[in-house]
Amino acid sequence: MARKAGVASSDTKAQLIAAAAEVFAAKGYEGARVSDIAEAAGLSTGAVYAHYSGKADLLLHALAARSAEAVDRTVGTDRDSVLDALERSGSHLRTRRADPLLLLEGVTAGRREPELASVLRAQVAESRAHLAERVRAEQRDGSVRRGARPDAVAHLSLLLGLGALVADALELEPPPDDDWDAVIAGMVDSIRRTKVPATSAASPAA
Repeated sequence: MARKAGVASSDTKAQLIAAAAEVFAAKGYEGARVSDIAEAAGLSTGAVYAHYSGKADLLLHALAARSAEAVDRTVGTDRDSVLDALERSGSHLRTRRADPLLLLEGVTAGRREPELASVLRAQVAESRAHLAERVRAEQRDGSVRRGARPDAVAHLSLLLGLGALVADALELEPPPDDDWDAVIAGMVDSIRRTKVPATSAASPAA
């Protein structure tokens, strides 16, 4: 269907970014073609080159627009407690996700495209710092034990989430759900603050 005249350039860019994210996640950076992205967006290749210089530029902008969401979906969102985020990161090893696969494509392409690597590095560092601050906040409210190291907990959650991307890419067969959940639960329990048992009712006076 032809585009209506007067549609804002920003709308065209949004269409292209959404299409690029889907195509890169489905076909990989090397397998994707500019014509594939144009077709997915319902636009011409000329429209692509009117806004972006090529595949690398498209991936750069797709990552800039969506990597924050992808990282958050990998290591947990602001609605999660830190412990929930860790559990979610662990369970993600059994779940295939499109946006984080875009993140993995960005990591791969970033080895050849320094600007891509810079965008990802900054986003991941920001997400890790934000998660560490949440650990500190939950230590203050008593849900995470005081001895937990916020930066290390944040890094662990990040590694679990990013490791899930590699497991996805390699199509590794996960362990049985019950076994894996038990391992993740044990790890989370080591960070959780041990609850003090409720005091028993006062003994009757002698």
